[in-house]
Amino acid sequence: MQALIEKIKEFNQYMKDEGQKGLMEGLKQFMDTFPTVEAIRWTQYAPYFNDGEPCEFGVHDPMFKVAGLPEDGGDYEDGFYFGWNSELKVLGKEFKDKAHELGAALQLLESVLQMICEDGQLSYTRGSDKLEIDSVNHD
Repeated sequence: MQALIEKIKEFNQYMKDEGQKGLMEGLKQFMDTFPTVEAIRWTQYAPYFNDGEPCEFGVHDPMFKVAGLPEDGGDYEDGFYFGWNSELKVLGKEFKDKAHELGAALQLLESVLQMICEDGQLSYTRGSDKLEIDSVNHD
């Protein structure tokens, strides 16, 4: 049984490492396609409240920080905008479609993202070689 447990741990570490590597490549490609995008972030967590429904881990839609848009603008007045925000129409239909695809890809990577961080706000900034992980406020 111990050998099986060790194999599972090795596999999970492999999935975490390779998943993060693939994620970073995808985020860099997205930003190469849209040079005015300075950063991408999303939140992921399991709700902590008890309303009778199961509290299941989830990955939320990505948000984008774009050069030339107000630093105090955005959906939370912090310079980050959801892909559907009307301010981002200046980036065109291709951006809207690719932002949607990115959100769908993050959903598919949910189990890998949970291995990287159970509860937090993840962000990638142009030119960085790693994901930044911050705590998330559930309220």
